[in-house]
Amino acid sequence: MATLKIATFNVEWMINLFKPKKAELWPKQSKSRGLGRKPKDVPLVCDRIAGVIKTLNADIVGIEEGPPLKAQLELFVRDYLKDDYLVYSMPDGSQSNHALVRKGLPVKVCQVPESHAIYRHLARKVEYYTWGEVKKARLDKFTRKPVVLDIRRGNRNVELMVFHTKSKIAKLKRKKQWVARDKPAIVDALRSRQKLSAEMAAIRRYLTRAIYSHRANGCIVMGDLNDGPNRDVFEERFLIHNIVDELRGGFHREPALMHHALPQSQLTGKKAFTATFSDPTRDGKRVKVLLDHILVSGSLLTGDAPLRLVTNKGKIEHEAYEKHLKGTGRKADDRPSDHRPISAVFRV
Repeated sequence: MATLKIATFNVEWMINLFKPKKAELWPKQSKSRGLGRKPKDVPLVCDRIAGVIKTLNADIVGIEEGPPLKAQLELFVRDYLKDDYLVYSMPDGSQSNHALVRKGLPVKVCQVPESHAIYRHLARKVEYYTWGEVKKARLDKFTRKPVVLDIRRGNRNVELMVFHTKSKIAKLKRKKQWVARDKPAIVDALRSRQKLSAEMAAIRRYLTRAIYSHRANGCIVMGDLNDGPNRDVFEERFLIHNIVDELRGGFHREPALMHHALPQSQLTGKKAFTATFSDPTRDGKRVKVLLDHILVSGSLLTGDAPLRLVTNKGKIEHEAYEKHLKGTGRKADDRPSDHRPISAVFRV
């Protein structure tokens, strides 16, 4: 029986590898302006990113923090990945989402267009009250438009969403702010988490509608959820659920309940991380956090969809990443990205 390997990879500010608004890579040093890493040797970093993707050997790769233009990623695929993949994109600013789909797969893959009702549902604003405010509600919507693929075999299909939630940047940045319980900084951090919850509400609406309307026989959602650092502290001290639990869904809508594609052995232990960050709630120490996830609806576990998850094959791709890492990777040129990819395998 054929298998399909799916992976998600945040490639870290890929916009800065390209000349502004052009499908052209910087020949050596990045001279891009703005945020993000600026490699001194762009071709070297491209080799590292491509090396990880080649080592993954995945059939579909979700790309987060990709370049703004589809043509830019197509250039990267031609020059560094032997043109082995088709590129599907949702251009939406400096950190756009994309999907690489290997040519010649045993399933039919096409992109759901932006005109589809999916995007109207995601664009609906969520009304909620922020911490410390009970009179004036806030309206928030999904920040970065996701790429949605329709994977079809015969008359059955799975929808796969590649997404990247809003950055959880907040005023809480330093150890002394946490120690002093700096109220404005901590409340701002809590409000940032509420923005993530608003995005989870939008995705939950999408999942429930897709499955209950029978538009899709199953759903896969994957990407960078930005749920950290300090997730555990806020969960323990402020009773705020983590974003993955929110994305999982409520038990009153069982068909739309989501399940992690990684086995339990990958979700716990010292290697259960995809990125490291300085955490002001833990003395400013760099902590390892699992930010990247692949979740599937129940039909992909039972065989009621054209893909079926192989439950013991999902993993955090440390080996694929570290093969193309120099030293600790602290310098921009020494790492493929600041995130490690994760993957899952499905029977077709």
